[in-house]
Amino acid sequence: MSKAQQFHIVHIVHGSEEHLGPLAMLAVGIPIEKVPGGNWWTIDAQARPGDRVVFYIRRPVSCLVAIGTVISHPRLQDDPSEGWYGRYIADIADVQLLSHPIPVQEIRQRFRNWAYWRQPRAHICVPPQFAKTFWDYVLSHL
Repeated sequence: MSKAQQFHIVHIVHGSEEHLGPLAMLAVGIPIEKVPGGNWWTIDAQARPGDRVVFYIRRPVSCLVAIGTVISHPRLQDDPSEGWYGRYIADIADVQLLSHPIPVQEIRQRFRNWAYWRQPRAHICVPPQFAKTFWDYVLSHL
């Protein structure tokens, strides 16, 4: 896969309001071992290093807040004590916060034909027909 093709593989990963602090810590370069929860996120099992990530924070925030890059192959979370046991996770780096969060209402207006945004409940790989336009739109908010 060429770098040009790889660049347009974009994943949306989810977090909750409590993840805003750790994302901000990663964005300013605080060492991973000092960031609560580290730098891994649940992600599609097909993700690959170099794929891009957009972070969506669920209610009550309901906004896109940051971007990053997948740096590891997904692995199954096999620690039963972890809340994400049985799900695929990958390490994320190069986290950058958006200059201002993008509310879900704005995304729904911009991408009216993308049904996912009616109820964004889980991480996904952005469908190819939306990937470049979506990624460029998110980048315009850095």
